[in-house]
Amino acid sequence: MKVFGVSESDSNHLTGRDWLWLGLICSFGLGSVAIQVAWVLALLGGYLFWRKEAVVTDPSLRQMWFWLGCLAVPALCSIFDSALMDRSIRTLLRMMSFGLVAVVLIQMPPSATGLKKITIGVALAIGFFCLDGIFQKVIGHNIIGNALWSDQFNPTRITGFLGLNYAWVLMVLSPWLFEGCRLLDGRGLAYWIAIPLLFVAVILGGSRASGVLLVISVLTYATLIGVRLGGSASAKFVVPVFASLLGSVVLLAANPELGDRWLAVTGVFPGGAGDAAEILSWRPYLWDAAIALFLEHPINGVGMRAFGVSSETLLAGYGVADRLPGAAYNWSPHLSVLEVAADLGTIGLLGYAILLVTLVRWLINAPVPAIAPGLTALMALFPLGSTLSLFAPRVSAVAWISIAAALAFAKVATHGKQQ
Repeated sequence: MKVFGVSESDSNHLTGRDWLWLGLICSFGLGSVAIQVAWVLALLGGYLFWRKEAVVTDPSLRQMWFWLGCLAVPALCSIFDSALMDRSIRTLLRMMSFGLVAVVLIQMPPSATGLKKITIGVALAIGFFCLDGIFQKVIGHNIIGNALWSDQFNPTRITGFLGLNYAWVLMVLSPWLFEGCRLLDGRGLAYWIAIPLLFVAVILGGSRASGVLLVISVLTYATLIGVRLGGSASAKFVVPVFASLLGSVVLLAANPELGDRWLAVTGVFPGGAGDAAEILSWRPYLWDAAIALFLEHPINGVGMRAFGVSSETLLAGYGVADRLPGAAYNWSPHLSVLEVAADLGTIGLLGYAILLVTLVRWLINAPVPAIAPGLTALMALFPLGSTLSLFAPRVSAVAWISIAAALAFAKVATHGKQQ
């Protein structure tokens, strides 16, 4: 019997297509690589869309295009009076290209026997990324010679292979690590190696926003696994998480070099010492500017990726414009829900809410193999994400390709059960 062209005799091996899938997902960590691959896939997807009439009737593709439309339609509405029309148009076109990427991924899914191996393979790659970053911290450079990065917020930031957003990439991809460990060892022993490793890498990464995302990733994965596979499966995951959390607190308390930056966040709470805005890297001023722009343009916002130039005068008035890194062109609110509000207005917030609610509902009922890519997309799109712009190329590539991967994995898993 064959499932999507793969015979039972091939069950012990990854097919060529499976290896391509593994490479695609691992490329999420390599920044521009995934973005360039996405453009190539979009061209191929356009060809398939033109040649295969059955493509438009595929329910998985229709679901993908519905989710894309939740943000693409508000983005289109915002273009007409965008403060940066050319950039808004380019960003919308890039977003729509992922609809063509999905044509390729859903029409050419991995083999049914390759789903587990691909997930474990990605988990091993993430473990390698963690080790590479830790190695970089210990000796001053990673295995290919990349040195530690210094900036105004962190003089010894690790980057590994993943670049300046090292910790963010690890957190967004963390569901693959969790699920790969579950598949690799049903007793839960793999968690005791992988989760402490992940916690250490995040601490060394120095991104407190990614620390918040780690908590969200852990909670959503534990909840989803508990709902789908029972309390026992969830407990095997949660116990090493709590142990790693306690170990992290001890590590931060014992090492001032690491602890000062992380523990400084307590100063933002009532009674805490320090300037909350400075502790949070001036994010509160960005949030205030985003709210102000939303109130000025409540219907369709200032235009996708136009927050920076629209907020420059406001932030200069707050006295923090010269403290923000980079040019105003690249500033973002550093909170996804406020970015949608400022850029796309109420129309965008409504579409964003529909996207998130329907994605979560789909995940709750989706086949288990779709959990890792589905949760990765949710982490990339999460409303409290505060590291990168929600509409930045790197975030878009991870989010939309992960959604397409989740739909492809679900399609294969469902088809396999019906054989």
